[in-house]
Amino acid sequence: MTQHPDSHFVALVSYEGRIDDPLMPPPRFWILPFQEVERFKRSYRTRTNVARSRILAEGGEFENAWGLILGTAG
Repeated sequence: MTQHPDSHFVALVSYEGRIDDPLMPPPRFWILPFQEVERFKRSYRTRTNVARSRILAEGGEFENAWGLILGTAG
């Protein structure tokens, strides 16, 4: 258990399936406050993932949200 979860963030990075392409555009980023990660999780029999489909559908507010870390969001 984290002692100060309100000051922790998770950065998700997506290379959009083009990581091997030398002309690849910059990756996409989502910056999630630690407490928000739970709502994007999907559990399977052998693992739990942050579901990309949920991030795409419901996480728009977190895309490129670097201001959350810098304290300038809002």
